[in-house]
Amino acid sequence: MGVGKFGHKGTLLAKQRFIFLLNYLDRAGIKDYNKGEVQKKIGITRKLSIINWVEFDLQPTSLSRVYKILLVYIEGYSPYAYVLTPSLNKLKKDNTPIPHLYDYERYRLCLHYPHLNEYSQYEEIGQQYVPWIIHWLYYFEEWLYTGEWKGGGVEPGDEIDRELNPKYKKENTSSSKKKEIGTFVTAIDEADKIYDRRLKKLLKEFVHEAA
Repeated sequence: MGVGKFGHKGTLLAKQRFIFLLNYLDRAGIKDYNKGEVQKKIGITRKLSIINWVEFDLQPTSLSRVYKILLVYIEGYSPYAYVLTPSLNKLKKDNTPIPHLYDYERYRLCLHYPHLNEYSQYEEIGQQYVPWIIHWLYYFEEWLYTGEWKGGGVEPGDEIDRELNPKYKKENTSSSKKKEIGTFVTAIDEADKIYDRRLKKLLKEFVHEAA
């Protein structure tokens, strides 16, 4: 039962959870952030959803580089976390794929395995996601140095994934049933659009400052 699926009450809860996220950033000393809100119709039912986003800097250790993070929260869905800058691919020494990414072009981070219920709709987003992002960045930097991912996690298609992921139980779904679903705008589509807009704005500001 997710937040945002029960009309006005869900909307209030969604706004409240995002305010709690901003409060968490303030308590953590992360005060220089950008934020925004849009409304879009998402999913098969084309439900009007509130989309909140916040952009802030994180440094996993005192010796680390600074990463600009984009966190997108859409009511009824677990948050989406991206690294806006620097370009993670440019930090690599070779063409080895970066572990635990959902999107290798936008650097959308894989922070928890969804089928283990590690993310809770009833806890503060900041208390869950900001430490997860810091841990991911820490192990990413270690991976850059050693070539070994020591942060654990579940890889697509491994034994745990095949046991818990519902998609493997639906492999026999007929094509006719798939056609009934049709095409619709997903939450990930909208989160990706926000990433694209924010990255474009950052690059434009960088060019302007360098001129």
